[in-house]
Amino acid sequence: MPAKGEAAKVETLPEVTVPVHDNSVPAKEGRDTITVRITTRNNERLRIMGFKERMNKQTMLDEAIEEYLTRRGY
Repeated sequence: MPAKGEAAKVETLPEVTVPVHDNSVPAKEGRDTITVRITTRNNERLRIMGFKERMNKQTMLDEAIEEYLTRRGY
């Protein structure tokens, strides 16, 4: 505790950089609705990754599908 009349020391925390992902679909590109069933395990893995990377599942799946189709030549 500081002596009377002295200011308390303020502990500063280290600066944390958080990755920001802005890989959203361009506004002019529309979206179609589909229903997909994934395993509980993969859903949990997506949830954890989304939390850690600060991304939503839609963005992660869009990126994964884009990468998969590109790799296969489509």
